[in-house]
Amino acid sequence: GQKFRNCERPVSVARLAGTKVSKLQLAQELVGTVTSMSKFGAKLELGLDVPGFLHVRNICNERIISPEDKLHIGQEVVVYVWKEKGREVEVTMLPFTVKGKPLSEFRPGDEIEGKI
Repeated sequence: GQKFRNCERPVSVARLAGTKVSKLQLAQELVGTVTSMSKFGAKLELGLDVPGFLHVRNICNERIISPEDKLHIGQEVVVYVWKEKGREVEVTMLPFTVKGKPLSEFRPGDEIEGKI
């Protein structure tokens, strides 16, 4: 599919009612509501034209066995767009970082040093 790319933090991002997946950007911050869970992760209502999927490994930095260890149905969570995957958007609760600094702290034109 097309690539887009803290367990607990306050919810302050407005929902994007009816927004198309094609309008999302990698690492874009969204608010989702947990609608169902399985052993692999949680389905989220994101206000988009497709549901969100939050894999269990992307819920928090600690190892958990089940999404129920950290989430419950109806809970609102802040997530970041990872990629479009079929008929859903895969998201993560783990903020994107570069050299330990959250992407939200970078601005267009910032320079960083690295190896590829």
